[in-house]
Parts: sequence; structure tokens; C-alpha cells
Amino acid sequence: MKLQKNAIKLALVAAGFAFASTAYAQTNAMKSLNTNDVEAMVKLYEDLDQDGIMDSKDHCPNTALGATVGANGCTPVAAPEINTVVEEVTLYQPIVEEKIEAPLPEPIFTMRSTLFDLDKATLRTDQIGALRANLSKLNTMKPTDNLLIMGHTCDLGSDRHNMGLSWRRAQTIQRFIATEMPNLANRIYIVGRGENEPMVSNTSESNRQQNRRVEIRVLPGNQILPSDASMQMPAGMAGR
Repeated sequence: MKLQKNAIKLALVAAGFAFASTAYAQTNAMKSLNTNDVEAMVKLYEDLDQDGIMDSKDHCPNTALGATVGANGCTPVAAPEINTVVEEVTLYQPIVEEKIEAPLPEPIFTMRSTLFDLDKATLRTDQIGALRANLSKLNTMKPTDNLLIMGHTCDLGSDRHNMGLSWRRAQTIQRFIATEMPNLANRIYIVGRGENEPMVSNTSESNRQQNRRVEIRVLPGNQILPSDASMQMPAGMAGR
């Protein structure tokens, strides 16, 4: 390519001088054609695409006529459009159910003192069938519900003794339900009330038997449990 360009330049120079000599000889009007005119013609062919950048520095020597080029002789490439749209990201926020404080619901069922011998917290074997029959009522519990087992006694015995006895009886029923229905094991809370919340007045043995009881309640998951309810019996209640 370079040899070809040099040949073109030499030919142009020769043609220019020949043309100039002939023109000079033929007419005075052509005397204005001089060496500068020839050099201008040669310069034209040193920029083949006529973009103003000499071919020796032109990285793109074949650009279209009239095209706007940069210092390297190439048409500038438009920068790609950058999408500045920021997508809104919604972070997952777990739904936390608001806890409410409400009166305890009525017991699903109440187990009378016939489940235990007098002053005992051991479940009587002849009462296990009746207890199992009552547990079927727990099948309607929702996955978020909690089970509250509350132990009570009559007024016979000291307050301290009765408080411990009520906790131990609640714990006995808790363990039985956890064995029969393992899916509820981590949702069973117990609490002892001793003789403090009788169902009826302790004026007769018949009434005392009603007061010696264990109550089972189902609480919605968002209901606040009694402040002393626990999954484990307090250590201080074990020996009372």
C-alpha cells in the first residue's frame, strides 16, 4: 500500500510538472500553476478519505466523506446508555403477631381429684383411659396455640404445701400429654394456684373435691400467658 501511494505521489508530481510546462507554454493564464499547487494535490492523496487526518496517523482511513472523526481518524463511538433506573427492593419483614393480654378462656376440660389419690400427684392407673378420652379435644388446636395446665387444691393443708402439690399435679398431666401427643410438647405450660382460686367454697367434702382439680386451657398464640406460667416446674415447688 505504501509503495502504491509513493507511486501515486510521483506520478502526480510528474503530471503536475508536465501539465505546468505545457500550460505555461500554451497560455499566460496558466502561469499561476506552481510547485505549491502540485504539493496541495499530493497532500490531498496523503489523506485518502479526506477527513483531515493524514493517512500515516489515520487509524480508520476509509471513513465516509464528511464524517466527523476524532484525533485518530475514527468516528467516535457513542457510549452505551446506562440504565440508571433503580429497582425497588422490598425486604422481607416477618409478620410478628401482637401479643394481647386477655382473660383466660374457659377450660377445655377439668380433671377432678379422682385422677389422684389424696395428697398425691401420681396419676391413678384407673383414670388413664378417661384422661386419654379427653385429650381428643386437643386435636382442634391450631399450630400457634399454647396449652396451659393449671393445678388447684382445696383448703386442707398449709398454703405452702398446697402450692407445691398444685404445681406437681399440673406437671404430671403435662408429662402425660407430652408423651401422648409429642407435637404439643414444646407448647405446654404449667402453673400452680394452690388453694387460692377455689371453684366453690370449701364448706364440705363434696365442695373440696371440686376444688382439687387440674384445668386444661387452649390459649391463642398471641395471648399473653400468666406471668408465672412455665414449661418447667420451679425448683422450689418440687418438695412442698
